[in-house]
Amino acid sequence: MGFEEEIGERSHSGDWREESQRRLEVRERGRGVRENEWWSHGWRRLEARDRG
Repeated sequence: MGFEEEIGERSHSGDWREESQRRLEVRERGRGVRENEWWSHGWRRLEARDRG
């Protein structure tokens, strides 16, 4: 029973969040720059539209 509680605690702890965050960063990096370029391009268009 104590073991299960320990697992539950860990899943809510910072370690678990840090691990998922690290995995997300690796995945984002794996996608490459192409998507980043597309995103920044789309963002610039949005800003231009708001200004105009």
